[in-house]
Amino acid sequence: MESRRDNHPESGNILFLILIAVALFAALTYATTWTGRNGNDTNDTVDTVDASEINQFPTGVHFAVMRMKVGGLDETRMEFNAPEDFDDLSSPEVGVFHPDGGGVTYVTAPASLMADGTQSNWIFNGEFEVEDIGINVLNSFDGNDMIAFLPNIKRSACTRINSFAEIAEPIPNSTSDLSGSYTINMDNTYSVPVTEVILGPAGSNGTDGLLAKPFGCFQNNSLEYVYYQVIKNR
Repeated sequence: MESRRDNHPESGNILFLILIAVALFAALTYATTWTGRNGNDTNDTVDTVDASEINQFPTGVHFAVMRMKVGGLDETRMEFNAPEDFDDLSSPEVGVFHPDGGGVTYVTAPASLMADGTQSNWIFNGEFEVEDIGINVLNSFDGNDMIAFLPNIKRSACTRINSFAEIAEPIPNSTSDLSGSYTINMDNTYSVPVTEVILGPAGSNGTDGLLAKPFGCFQNNSLEYVYYQVIKNR
């Protein structure tokens, strides 16, 4: 099923990210106020702040991707190699984190946000389609979204993120193991998929609560908690 395309996709994407940032800022203000009134401990406050700021890095990546696309580079050619892997890039200009490409400063997720207490790398790929974000095209890369994933975050952070995103409890729990898809990084070895994993009711995998949600958190088959944020809808 294919819906009508937006005649100004770049403008729509920028507005889309601005609205996310505004919503998260408002949620942070409320959460911090609530924490102070109820006397929660310092660790709880740290979790709240980290969960609210988690969108900043993917948002910067979004704007870089849009600049590269406007410059004529198709998203299927973009490579998300970390700086230590710059030598493996097909060419510097396709590297989202390379100074000659997207120019985004590469950062890791804070240890305080992660379940194992260590800094973690983000993962970027086009393996998924969030239902009703952009267009819905089954069994084709044309409908897949470019998404940033951060696996293995704390359950408490996952709960807060979903509260900000207005995703109803309980945390969506996939009925199948999706780790084989969200752990694939879109680097110089990436192959464009011919199909997709759907987050939403059409996926029939227990992620119904993520319908039309540009960011959120789910539990992978009763295992780790995974944050996602759409950085470019298609």
